[in-house]
Amino acid sequence: MIGRVLGRWRERYQAWRRGERRVAPASVRGRVYERGGERSGTPAIDAKTRSEARLSMRLYRAAEHCWYRVDRTTGALTRE
Repeated sequence: MIGRVLGRWRERYQAWRRGERRVAPASVRGRVYERGGERSGTPAIDAKTRSEARLSMRLYRAAEHCWYRVDRTTGALTRE
């Protein structure tokens, strides 16, 4: 318990040194700070998008000796 409290104080102190403030609840993981104003001549950078996982799948059919690409939206196979 003491370790958690000290860890939170350390995080707050480091954010204060960076010129940021916490904007999300304590239970949230990841980047939860926002930068206020400018720091060292560089404006604060705001995230505009979220990354999304994209997997391209290929399927090999040995009976036809060819590769197929799987469409992510429909699941249809297109021959390469």
